[in-house]
Amino acid sequence: MFYLSFDCANKSLGVSYFQYDLNSSVSLIKLCNNYYDMLNIEYDVNSSILNNIKRLKLKLKTKELISKYIKFLIELNKLLDSVIDIRYLDVINLLNDRKTKNVNIIDRSVCLKTKLLYIDSLLNISNQTTVVIEYQMNCNDKSRTIYNQLIYHYSCINKFIVKVIAPAFKNKIYFSEELKHNKFIQIYRSNYIANKKHTSANFIYFMNVFDKSELISHIKKKNIDDISDSFIQALYIVKQSLINNT
Repeated sequence: MFYLSFDCANKSLGVSYFQYDLNSSVSLIKLCNNYYDMLNIEYDVNSSILNNIKRLKLKLKTKELISKYIKFLIELNKLLDSVIDIRYLDVINLLNDRKTKNVNIIDRSVCLKTKLLYIDSLLNISNQTTVVIEYQMNCNDKSRTIYNQLIYHYSCINKFIVKVIAPAFKNKIYFSEELKHNKFIQIYRSNYIANKKHTSANFIYFMNVFDKSELISHIKKKNIDDISDSFIQALYIVKQSLINNT
């Protein structure tokens, strides 16, 4: 299944596009188990697949097992390339580097339309794709306009299935106990900041484990939370699909 995900904002639009093999979990677990058996270690069924991969990499990354470690990485990367194929990650400036107060709704809409047409042409999507758009409350007037225009742009096209996701659902995605949302709530007084830090930390963790960090090297540090929100909310939809398929 393909996923095209948008994080709505007044200025920066986080965009993610990737393919995820919904049948991949079994293959990853089997690969990990092969190496766990070699080390006489049991697969941790109470932990996530990503944590088991990370644990295995640490166990293998020794002088004595370096050849096994390299072999595992080769097999893992080959498998991961078939599990998740990230086609596009970017943060688009909807104001053409101008200040929000200096851009009216028409200018912003023209910019959005131009950028969406560019993305559509660049990605040349032909497969059935789930378009994930974060819900925007009425009080967020400018970002809600972007939200509505995104829905309009991708509606009534057979290859697109538009899904609206509540912002809080991103908080349910984490890849280790230390990256749970409640850990960030305890650190930051502002829920908004805690939410942003949570998605960014999990996104960066994911990209590092999957050796995909080079795909975000062009994104400015200040915009990492935008692309993180875009990507993590799509993974929530993937997670729900996996649950529904079991």
